[in-house]
Amino acid sequence: MKKNDILAVLIKKTPRGDSPKQELVDYFNDVFKEKNYLYYISRLSANITVDSETLHKMWDLEEDKSPANFKKFVQGILEEQKANKDKYKLKLFQILAKNQTRIVDTEVADQEIGELSNNQAVWPYIFSFRNYDLIAKNQLISLEDFADFVAPEMTKWLKRNFLDINNLNIYGAVHFNTDHPHMQFWISEKKPTKKHDKTVRFDKRDKFDIKRRDLELELEIKLLQGAQVKSDTKLSRNDQKELEQKILNLQSSKKEYISKLKKFDFNEIKDTEEMKLAESLIDNEKDLYAAVQKARDAKQLTSLMLSTSDMTDIIEKITRTEQDILFQENSSKYYKFLKPEQKQIIEDIYKKVLKSDYILFDKKNNFDSALNEVRKFENNYNDAISHKAKRIVKKEENELFMASRNFILKQVRKFYGLDKKQNIRRAKRTYQKPEYKWDPKIIYAFKKWKYKLNKIMK
Repeated sequence: MKKNDILAVLIKKTPRGDSPKQELVDYFNDVFKEKNYLYYISRLSANITVDSETLHKMWDLEEDKSPANFKKFVQGILEEQKANKDKYKLKLFQILAKNQTRIVDTEVADQEIGELSNNQAVWPYIFSFRNYDLIAKNQLISLEDFADFVAPEMTKWLKRNFLDINNLNIYGAVHFNTDHPHMQFWISEKKPTKKHDKTVRFDKRDKFDIKRRDLELELEIKLLQGAQVKSDTKLSRNDQKELEQKILNLQSSKKEYISKLKKFDFNEIKDTEEMKLAESLIDNEKDLYAAVQKARDAKQLTSLMLSTSDMTDIIEKITRTEQDILFQENSSKYYKFLKPEQKQIIEDIYKKVLKSDYILFDKKNNFDSALNEVRKFENNYNDAISHKAKRIVKKEENELFMASRNFILKQVRKFYGLDKKQNIRRAKRTYQKPEYKWDPKIIYAFKKWKYKLNKIMK
């Protein structure tokens, strides 16, 4: 846990049955091939198997919601499981495709995995948490909680490492018997698949490092955001009292400040040039930025609605002539680099999309109205306000214009399959055939000897 403060993704070693080292072969056979690892990570002294609903009802009865009491609570359940093994079954969570999860008995997981090949890897990843603080705040108690928490990010990470979730056995357990709670995983391929070297085989890698730090960051952010949401919606009694006291203190100090401010006689400085200028600037800037914020909100809504608009019917009706113009050689992916006749086609498509989607059309009109409110400040008597208004209007209008046209162009190119990677055929380099020039001395010598030979032959 040195590298990351909140969560770390770790792996020690990945033994295989075909390893040249006999100790690794023995370890693979004892721990993984016999599936003893599944029973180890799901043992009742470390992994809670009580169902999620029961666990959360029990936790809700606890008045003390502190991380220290959370640790005491979960470890108390482990003691109960350990003392009454006959009442509880060994269980694991499983991560499936499309972020689906389920809870399975360890024996069922053993049967579903089946027999392992000697060249088949089992990756025993560990997701370790620094302490119980954020786990307690996020109320992650049951196997279901942890499975739902980690599934989306883990699925994405495995895909980044060129692994198909449909061809993986992913089982996990959560250990609360240490100061650093952690999830332990069994990850293995179900069958050999075609790899980058065009051979059908099991993966030879011992670990996956592509975007590993991104996975850690995504899970850390998820923990922090979840803790923030829960702390905002459900405060403990002590926290609530402390918050109320802080609000009272703030209100009293605010009242005291305002009362002193009211006693100040502004008539003494109201006629100064600085005061008049400051007053006009403050009032105008407040109004300007209020109008700008409305325009930006409207722009964001318009872009969002455009991205969700269905324009397939419009795009597929582009004529053959328009396609030839739009997709001529060296046609750009970006609107600003298109030729005028190409831009006109994109503009026509955009107008048709606007007409076909009344919600999008309404959002675009809202943006135009909001921008007109900002335009009113372009003729302000104050040069600073006027300049700001002109600059902001130009910037916001251009951003929406370019974003919408680029989006339309992207969808058109995507529909007609133009953004697929193409094999570029490079022309063979040609060399100019050299011209050989005879030296006059060589020609003279050749003729001389030819003459002598002819004379001798006679």
